Amino acid sequence: MQASRTDVLRTTAHKVRGRVACVNVFDVLARSTAPRPVAPRPGLAVVRETALDGLLRDAPGERSGRLVTLVGRSALLSRAQLRSRRRRHRARFARGDVAYVATLDGELAAWAWVALGPHVDCRWSGLHFELDPGDAYLYDLWSFPVVRSSGAGAFVVEEMLRDLRERGLADRAFGYVLRGNRASQVMHRLVLGFSQVQEVRGVRVMSHWAWQVPDSAVPPEGPCGPVPARLPQVPA
Repeated sequence: MQASRTDVLRTTAHKVRGRVACVNVFDVLARSTAPRPVAPRPGLAVVRETALDGLLRDAPGERSGRLVTLVGRSALLSRAQLRSRRRRHRARFARGDVAYVATLDGELAAWAWVALGPHVDCRWSGLHFELDPGDAYLYDLWSFPVVRSSGAGAFVVEEMLRDLRERGLADRAFGYVLRGNRASQVMHRLVLGFSQVQEVRGVRVMSHWAWQVPDSAVPPEGPCGPVPARLPQVPA
């Protein structure tokens, strides 16, 4: 049956409103960095990245995974996406965050980022994290859809947590997942063993501004504590 003009207009208005402003529900998750058994992943490798200056350079004792080179030659990203990612990478490295990059047979497959706090403000979600010594904040986990069946996303997270533990940098890792993101919920909870510690709401406007809803954290005690009066505008 053909939809009426009123139904079409109502549906269109709902989609536009969702793009302009929306309230998201986030599940804040946590797990120990203690290593878990990981099945061998043929062709997969993970390297730790700590610096960016036009091209990636080795930090003392680190191996360079050529993050910029790998991203730059990826046919799966547009030029605009490449420029945007380079800008974000520079800002993240400048404040001390670390990237873990997975390659599959030498090609870029997945990445994940980690911050060690103590204060972390995620510009995308608007959430504010207060981390204790020994805590880490995991964010921007991504794997290309065409290689997700390889397990690259879970592999890069497990290798990240193992490395943080071995370096004595973190005993516990936090992150968040959108309540409605079923695929991410399944991977974090069932595959990676994360457990929910909080529920928090955030407002996002025009894909440019976001903030944590005050007093929305349940329970109130947890990594997403009271929102400070003024948040630094640093993209995460």
